[in-house]
Amino acid sequence: MKKKVVSLALLVGLLIGVSPSVTYAHSHFESSVPEEGQTVEEAVETIELSFDGGIEQASEVQVFTADGEEIETTAVNVNSPNIEVELSEPLANGDYRVAYNVLSADTHPVEGEFTFSVEAEEAIVEEDTEDEATTEEEVTDTEEQDTNVADEQQEDSEESSNSIIWIIGAVLVVGVILGALAGFRRKR
Repeated sequence: MKKKVVSLALLVGLLIGVSPSVTYAHSHFESSVPEEGQTVEEAVETIELSFDGGIEQASEVQVFTADGEEIETTAVNVNSPNIEVELSEPLANGDYRVAYNVLSADTHPVEGEFTFSVEAEEAIVEEDTEDEATTEEEVTDTEEQDTNVADEQQEDSEESSNSIIWIIGAVLVVGVILGALAGFRRKR
């Protein structure tokens, strides 16, 4: 009887060891606005970073001039897997370096940097400027809402897939255990 219990325990341990498990790979930098190496010909008031996986709120982003002087930011908004950096004022013409240190959803740190340049023409103040800005804000708000809905749907799909894998694994383990018990009872 002791031999059967040990065999059953080994079988259960083996099944648990090879059962499907959820693994999370850490996130990687995917893209930015402005893009790496891009020369922007308009005012830059925000910088956006995108990652291929989830990132935590404890993420940091710094912007530096070519001389290494840090640019003041008013906010670093993390909306996983994206980060938006709001600058205190539009960037002057010149070269910039963006350094990021983010915490991946699986708690792995992800560090990196990218550069871009600004070569904007002087702003011409016109009467229609306010109307254009309002329209652009409305379009941006709509795009952000669409992006948020798509992100939520993707997260729900990933969670559903992981749950299904766990359920299938549990059913397989229970089936094997019941089969092994039935086999042990027949041998008696």
